[in-house]
Amino acid sequence: LGGASILEGFALLYTGLCVGQRVVLVQKGRLYRARGYHITIWCNVSGYQGPLQQDFEWSIFLPSAPEQKMQIISTKDSTFPYAVYSQPVQNGEIYVERVQGDSVLLHIKELQDRDAGEYECHTPNTDERFFGSYSAKTNLSVISDTLSAAMPRQVLTRAEGDLLELTCEVSKSTAQHTHLSVAWYLLQGDSQAMTILSLSEDFILTPGSSYTERFLSDVRLDKVGDTTYKLSIGRVRPSDQGQIYCEAVEWIQDPDGTWKDIARKQTEKTLLTVRSQDRDFQATTAAVENSLAEGKPLRVDCSVNAQNSQNRWFQVVWLFKGVEVARIDPQGVWTLKKEYEERAVLGQLQVAKESNEMYILKVYQVGLKDKGMYSCQVSEMEKVSTGFSIIQTKMSSGIDVIVKPMESKMQVSVLSSKTPIVEGDPLILHCEVSGATSPLSVNWWHLRKSIIGMEQDGMLRPGLSYQERSTNRDLWLEKVNSTMFTLVIYNTSATSDGGSYKCEVTELDRNWKQAKETSVSVSPLSLDLRATLKSRTAAVKLTQDFELFCQASAPYRITQVPVSITWQFQHNLGANGYQQLVKVMPSGIEWGADLPHFQRKTSVTKTTSSSTLLIHSATEQDAGRYRCEVKVWRSSSQQTGHPAMAAA
Repeated sequence: LGGASILEGFALLYTGLCVGQRVVLVQKGRLYRARGYHITIWCNVSGYQGPLQQDFEWSIFLPSAPEQKMQIISTKDSTFPYAVYSQPVQNGEIYVERVQGDSVLLHIKELQDRDAGEYECHTPNTDERFFGSYSAKTNLSVISDTLSAAMPRQVLTRAEGDLLELTCEVSKSTAQHTHLSVAWYLLQGDSQAMTILSLSEDFILTPGSSYTERFLSDVRLDKVGDTTYKLSIGRVRPSDQGQIYCEAVEWIQDPDGTWKDIARKQTEKTLLTVRSQDRDFQATTAAVENSLAEGKPLRVDCSVNAQNSQNRWFQVVWLFKGVEVARIDPQGVWTLKKEYEERAVLGQLQVAKESNEMYILKVYQVGLKDKGMYSCQVSEMEKVSTGFSIIQTKMSSGIDVIVKPMESKMQVSVLSSKTPIVEGDPLILHCEVSGATSPLSVNWWHLRKSIIGMEQDGMLRPGLSYQERSTNRDLWLEKVNSTMFTLVIYNTSATSDGGSYKCEVTELDRNWKQAKETSVSVSPLSLDLRATLKSRTAAVKLTQDFELFCQASAPYRITQVPVSITWQFQHNLGANGYQQLVKVMPSGIEWGADLPHFQRKTSVTKTTSSSTLLIHSATEQDAGRYRCEVKVWRSSSQQTGHPAMAAA
């Protein structure tokens, strides 16, 4: 018994799973449909038993008799329709389309006001017992068709590349909330119309498959007023030729949330003929002046000769010696290579698009580096959704630009602090520059040997023959200011430092060189230095003033070198020899410490090579021997205290 009860339970459970509940669903209403259009209402059944192909019966409850069912059509019984619907059913004006065995569509080809009412979809029972729903109802309202779309019939001829604009007037006055969609179509021959561009009921623009690449760039649809929609084709092509028309569709949102087209209107057609044009073009390069002096302005033109050029896109690439230097895109935006971009920022260079036929390259102050061959490469471009693509490219012939070097206005002069000089003294030469317009480098030469040079950045480069003297700091080159360069050679030698000196200056931007020479004499210090002492009074009496005169002489011009004269005195009774009375140096006077009484009564004067000693009121203490000692100094030896030469 226990086992039987368990099996019976499974059988009941199995039976419960298999037995379904019939459910009939009809399209949710209320539905609003426009008069005069083909409409459909769907109905399906589920959860049924019996054959997979179920039958359907459609009836209507008219607003004038809401309790009276009027039978329209059945998939099972041809005698089902009432008399008023028999003829429309027989004529195919009303029919049922079977979508699946358990799903159908009721079709009404041309909706009329009499078709408004409550529709019932009924499925005859095929189940073992009645279980579930066997019918469902929906309401249909018939509304007026207020949609209007208008465009005048016209015949147009356009040249290839011309602009085409067409307008479509679309309006509606439906009481219910509805949306509009607008589309433009092209009809060519007997083929199916192609979509050019459409604006959907949810405001999405979509190009036809043949116009995807031209969408937005060349083909546009704009709403320019409350009811006006404008199609623009920026550059028509032969493929655009044919009949163009506009179609407007009115859409309403059904209770199930879906949007349904309820009205549709097409305009008259515009017949468009597109004349093909010669797509060829020529690119030419020309210069206002192709032979010009350095520093003058240069203008090179790239001209494009093409039919209907104002409606075509061109890209121009400037080439200098075959290398790209600048580019102007179809929209006139220019880009430059790095070196030329820097020059453009400094206002030295410009590229520009004057028109669709003329492109210019300007160099405001041409330099030697700008001479050479200029040319331009012109590409016709097509605007596509991703930007531009090249249709064809042409290269111009080149033009050779000749730049004649500018004559240098730079002047160089060399000045010496003093000449001649005595060996051992420093040689100082000044190199002065005028008229230079760019940074300078300087080189000093002596008898064709490089002494020392200075680069633009101030770096010094001693010559090979002067390396040791530079290391010993006997050689120096100083940039005093932007135009003055001073050379100093210390401890000069009469045998090696005399002769011709040259200052060579280079203007770096143009590599211009100017040089100036000067001759320097370095006098040797001769051993034949003499001192002569004279007295203006032969016999001196007590209390009388007396004067002594000392004159230095040498084979060279002694006035060009520093000279010191020392006056010495030896008393008649003294045994200590000569003592310093006074020393007259180039830098001043030094009185002797051992003979102080002379300082109170003696005056001394000196010229470059002589000295006078005047002693007032002679006394017996002044009697004795007087002597003068002459010493010649180098400029550098004054600091060390060692004279170059002495004589007494």
